[in-house]
Amino acid sequence: MSAAADPTGLDIPKGRTYLKHNQVLDLRDEIAGIQATMSDPKSRIEDRGEMRRRLQGLENNLSAGCPPEVTPTQRDAVAREAKEIRDRVVPEMLSHEEMRKCPSGAIGWEAKFQARNKALILRYKNLMRILHRDDPDPDVASLERFRGKTNRLNLEDAQIPGKQFFIPPDTPEYKDNHDRTFKQGDYAPLADQQAEIDVLRAQVAELISKVDATPVLPESPTEQTFASSAPCGREFAGKKQHYADNAVRMHKRKCKGCAETEAA
Repeated sequence: MSAAADPTGLDIPKGRTYLKHNQVLDLRDEIAGIQATMSDPKSRIEDRGEMRRRLQGLENNLSAGCPPEVTPTQRDAVAREAKEIRDRVVPEMLSHEEMRKCPSGAIGWEAKFQARNKALILRYKNLMRILHRDDPDPDVASLERFRGKTNRLNLEDAQIPGKQFFIPPDTPEYKDNHDRTFKQGDYAPLADQQAEIDVLRAQVAELISKVDATPVLPESPTEQTFASSAPCGREFAGKKQHYADNAVRMHKRKCKGCAETEAA
């Protein structure tokens, strides 16, 4: 498509999409790295011709894939066309639940949708990447953000089962039926239950007083331990005396303080 025929005044490609923001940054970093290597007199490059070809290929990819800068008039045209495509394509998309549960008819619907709207979806991605050429959001050009919640297909035979939640409609008829079914008089007000609450509080207070009056049993004596001291002054304990003595002997093998004390 030539710039004259394009409604935005830009020569937007048809069969491919512009690069994402992070892909543009990665290409620029790789190009800068190769240029720095080639300009470094200390670098040992075996095949400079191959490196120049690699550099030229990266520069061509960046030039063809980087979204172009636009004038305010072109930007308005791009935004207007992106909205028109979104308003046309999104109503044909299956809901999140239908895509996730895949009931009968979902695969055929999605295949026909993709075949019918592939060119428009690619066009939309390019338009959005032009509008947001410096936005790092990876989903800025994705139509999935606008996929609806209204189901068109029968979910009773879904391949991936799941719970169904039916939210009551917010209509005057539903509210009238609800008020007739759940009358206010069916629930005793809190004032009528005050006497019962007072009785329960008295019972709780009585139980607490009985608990406070219960004598506290003395704690059981702790298990007896035996101690032994190392020459450096460190104390070791054990359930039996030889346990503590063994701990001291093992400590003396590595303790410089014990060796100095015994030598003195």
